[in-house]
Amino acid sequence: GDLELLGSPVEVLGNLGSGVWDFFYEPATALLHSPRELHLAVAKGTLSLVRNTVLGTAQATSKVSGTLGKGLAALSMDDEYMRRRAARMAAQRPQTLAEGLRDGARNL
Repeated sequence: GDLELLGSPVEVLGNLGSGVWDFFYEPATALLHSPRELHLAVAKGTLSLVRNTVLGTAQATSKVSGTLGKGLAALSMDDEYMRRRAARMAAQRPQTLAEGLRDGARNL
């Protein structure tokens, strides 16, 4: 729908919320149960925050670029082009993050 252009804010906020939760929860739990392992808990919480922030941002960027690409294809008003594009997009789904980044940069 219309929110797809924004990149699914619910997903982004969900990922960010999980990361922020872990960022505070992990150290707090370590303080209560095993203060000697506080440094590990801080690292684990920080890693979760970074991972979830990057994941949410990447997903949002992917959805925004996909929506924009679909819109630009529709502006061509060429049904044959849109069919070929849809088939190519379905056949060329990346299998790894590296493939996805490479394909995204190439298709810019």
